[in-house]
Amino acid sequence: MSQQSHETMSTFIGDRTSHLTWPRTTLLRVAAAIVDRLYGWQTRAAERAHLAALSDYLLEDMGLSRLEVEREAAKPFWRR
Repeated sequence: MSQQSHETMSTFIGDRTSHLTWPRTTLLRVAAAIVDRLYGWQTRAAERAHLAALSDYLLEDMGLSRLEVEREAAKPFWRR
């Protein structure tokens, strides 16, 4: 293969790979954001369930009333 055809071929391949890099990177970022959001929702739901299971004594010690905890636990997992 001549030097010129080799350069043309590497330029063509380089252009193709750089063209594919941006969408893959974006796709990975979007996928990571989705996984992060799902993990956050799962964590929030588990924390609310755990809080609701605490005794009145422990809630009082933390400065929370049972009513406040019930309101928080009743929220959907996606709400802050």
